[in-house]
Amino acid sequence: MIVSLIKGVDYLHFSLHAEEVITSNYIKDNNEGVYVSSLQFETVDRLKIFIDKSNFSEQFVVFDFRNIEHLQANLFSKFIQIRNLGYKLIFKNLVPGIFDPLSLNIIANLRNVLNRKGGYDTFYYFTDEVESDLVASITEKGIFEFKFENLIKGYVVEYDEKHASSFVYLKSFIDLKKFISNEVELLT
Repeated sequence: MIVSLIKGVDYLHFSLHAEEVITSNYIKDNNEGVYVSSLQFETVDRLKIFIDKSNFSEQFVVFDFRNIEHLQANLFSKFIQIRNLGYKLIFKNLVPGIFDPLSLNIIANLRNVLNRKGGYDTFYYFTDEVESDLVASITEKGIFEFKFENLIKGYVVEYDEKHASSFVYLKSFIDLKKFISNEVELLT
């Protein structure tokens, strides 16, 4: 079961912390709760199997390391296996302690964004340049705007009649009642 997949325009986005919480608490039964901060082999292996079986058409896979501070030593090979499936990897929210296990010091990409803590907000695990619109869309705000705006467009209702209780006339409105009724799984 993969709980954190968000499909973007040309990328797949996974929260490694969310996946590790599932692995630690439900699969391995370690009962560490949401406080787990170490990424384990089983989690990345589960993601690799899922990605391999799913045959996605997206070109990029984004792994968000938010709340991950340590890596199990043998994870490098799993990320290489995912890359060898034909995807370009992008790492988000890296802390300095996980650079060496991922061999990040050998990748040079001018778009890699260092943060004030000495980590990376965004690290492109390939040497090519990448489109600037992709860079903007893989932020949390970009993901939200893409997913939510595309979803809510289906609930815009054209309305050309005058309303008796208002002097403001709109050509359309968003049917929130219908949106909430139909998209209940999004809201839970």
